Amino acid sequence: MSKQSLCFLIPVYDHADTVADVCEQLRQYECPILLVDDGSHRECAEELNRLGAQSATHLVRLVRNSGKGTALRVGMAEAQRLGYTHVLTIDPDGQQEIDDLDGVLEISSLHPDSLVIGSTRVMGHVPPIRRCAIILINIGTCLCCLSGAGRFSVCAVRVYPLQQINHLLSRFRCGNRVEFDIELLVRWIWHGGDYRHAPIRTYYPRGNVSHYRLLRDTLRMAKTLLRLTSGMLIRIPWLLQRAQRMRRIERMERREAQAQAQAQAQAQAQAQAEHPPRDD
Repeated sequence: MSKQSLCFLIPVYDHADTVADVCEQLRQYECPILLVDDGSHRECAEELNRLGAQSATHLVRLVRNSGKGTALRVGMAEAQRLGYTHVLTIDPDGQQEIDDLDGVLEISSLHPDSLVIGSTRVMGHVPPIRRCAIILINIGTCLCCLSGAGRFSVCAVRVYPLQQINHLLSRFRCGNRVEFDIELLVRWIWHGGDYRHAPIRTYYPRGNVSHYRLLRDTLRMAKTLLRLTSGMLIRIPWLLQRAQRMRRIERMERREAQAQAQAQAQAQAQAQAEHPPRDD
């Protein structure tokens, strides 16, 4: 990718059965992998030791389980120290379709200063209560941003430009657990950061290891959004202007993409007309 040095950042807590497969699938992109062990127990810790010994793989270990937010924050700081300019964050549970990362990486390469957010396309069954919780959190995040940036606020797949994001994290810790992604997104928008969405398919297989606790973690995120609401209120005029500008940009980009697709189709049709296939 031009002007980028990117690595995958994976926070891990007791995903011994899935993390190796996720890493193996990520190898197709020929980008280094940074694993952050968030105080996993012995079985997973040993698996991470094995993975960390492989080429183009880094392993950072936290002494005790400190939460996903802490693991991501530590990982982003370590990635910048190692010389990377961007990280693509992804969960180790295998819920995201790895092949869809092509589009995520392409959008990031076209917009290297933007935060690229995975736009979740849920495949298969999601428990209704969890689906409702996700919708409510997304709505709350959109309200705090006064834009569509928060439509997929709980998607784990994101590409962060490290210099800007670590500067922001030096001022705001953004929480230690599941609320981290939400608060970081809101503060990124508040501080004028650009964003793009990229589609990614997400699965919720039955029996999959998940540390998300519906009531506890949803309340934690809701509490964070309530706290951020006061900051949104004093920024309403600026946020509304920004939202309008982003909508204009999105419309312009869609028109350009449609025009490009039409031009390619016309070129292919013309080429076929000039050189029709011959019957043998």
